[in-house]
Amino acid sequence: MVLTGTKPHPAAVLKSAGLKPDQDRLFLETWQALHDDEATWSKHSRHQLVPDATHYIQFDRPDVVIAAVREVIAESAK
Repeated sequence: MVLTGTKPHPAAVLKSAGLKPDQDRLFLETWQALHDDEATWSKHSRHQLVPDATHYIQFDRPDVVIAAVREVIAESAK
């Protein structure tokens, strides 16, 4: 299971990193492409985009992380 937070970074984070919004967009697109590739590493994988979460999905959307863990456990029990 690959989860990708796709929420743009807040302006304060971009400023502290010295990034512009268009650079953040490119970063997120690249991150998603890398995760798309990572999901191909297994025959039983799935890539899920989480649009309302940042890199810290476990804080932003713990429900999505819990559901993903449960899905992996259920699949491994088959």
